[in-house]
Amino acid sequence: MTTFTPDVTRVRPLPGSVVTPKVMAEASKLGRLCFIAPDGNLREAAGDTLPLATGQLVVIVASGNRNPDGTVAAGEAVDALEFGRYAPGFAVDPTKQYFLANITSTVKGLFGDAAGSNTRRLGKPESLEVFFFNPQEVATTYS
Repeated sequence: MTTFTPDVTRVRPLPGSVVTPKVMAEASKLGRLCFIAPDGNLREAAGDTLPLATGQLVVIVASGNRNPDGTVAAGEAVDALEFGRYAPGFAVDPTKQYFLANITSTVKGLFGDAAGSNTRRLGKPESLEVFFFNPQEVATTYS
């Protein structure tokens, strides 16, 4: 699986996208995928750990401190993309599918070009620089 690390200076929502204010429960970076935890705060998501792959996925598209390197501190206010078009900060291939990646080393919250252990398709690329974010729900088993 290839993972993609965004250029944080190029990550931004596009007109018509659904963006909501949230608070980070842990440190992260712009462009990372997160899930909304039960307490309403954001935590980084990962495709190889079921608790980190379930729930509503969002993308961090702006932070309150606007650090040039894109770092976001725990407790910091962020803008989270819930649905719609955005510039992901890396070149996407309109002929490929993109998924929530497994943890790479200690890095969570990345896009991957193959499904992780818990499949979450993230949406569809529309051009080399525009991605339509519309994540699928993770497959779960009900008893």
